[in-house]
Amino acid sequence: RVKPECSSFAECGGCHWQNIDYKQQLIYKELLVKNAFNKIKEVKINPVIPAKDSYYYRNKTQFPVDISRKKIGLYALKSHYVINVDECRLVLKTINNVYRYIKKYLENNDYNIPDLRHVVIRGSQTKEDLYIIFVLGKENIESVTDIMNNLRKKFPGISIWCNINDEETNVIFGNKNIKVFEEGILTEDLNGIKCSFSPVSFFQTNTGQALVIYNLIKKWIKDDKDGIAIDLYSGVGAISLFIAGKFKTIIGVEEVKDAVKDAKNNAKMSNIENCEFIYGKVEDVMIKLIDNKLNANTVILDPPRKGC
Repeated sequence: RVKPECSSFAECGGCHWQNIDYKQQLIYKELLVKNAFNKIKEVKINPVIPAKDSYYYRNKTQFPVDISRKKIGLYALKSHYVINVDECRLVLKTINNVYRYIKKYLENNDYNIPDLRHVVIRGSQTKEDLYIIFVLGKENIESVTDIMNNLRKKFPGISIWCNINDEETNVIFGNKNIKVFEEGILTEDLNGIKCSFSPVSFFQTNTGQALVIYNLIKKWIKDDKDGIAIDLYSGVGAISLFIAGKFKTIIGVEEVKDAVKDAKNNAKMSNIENCEFIYGKVEDVMIKLIDNKLNANTVILDPPRKGC
């Protein structure tokens, strides 16, 4: 055991193993995966590949706001009780800088934004781009005008969006996104592959480890210059673009419309012309592809956490 880096570790529900030495964490995580597969014979589980950084690496986090109790921070373990935190040791330092500024603003102004539910901040690990998304319970953009103007002065170049979520739900984002100030597109540079994404599109939260994964996929896949590969749950197209040189054509399938738009834009930015991205549910699109007698020898499956 080790002393946790974070002073909020005992209260916060964000991370559970900070009091365990990182090398020992890797052993435990490998055991968890092995136990999950223990009913399947002859399954080889490779050792966990350690991350370069175990702190200040996450490129996204969401900070819940409790207006009635005048708090912004993170949820306590297994609850929706907001605890005050000065920073999160897991997220990029650029994100913490913005969070501290927002926290101080709310404290100095008596939490005067009644419809504010969450503040979501996304940053680039390879560049200095930042997105700030204010999640509001009502479409009252005027209520965040002052804090947005202050943020733009303090952090030139940031992009600010508002998301409207008027549902009584645990889901953070609603269906409506409003672009307020967009100075640029949030972009990661993955070994020359330009990967940008809109505020609510999914991207791996650990950019460094994402690059490790993509390199492994590229290493494991055999070249098939005349063949077709299918990338299911393709997101913003990162994996497709990373392995594009190994195939004649890659077809990505994704059910989030903004992510499909991002993927097409990323292909264009990276000058990659052999990737096609289709909007739709995987189970529906695959039936159509099979009916059209598509012949693909390689399928990449990277489903969301809920599975496929």
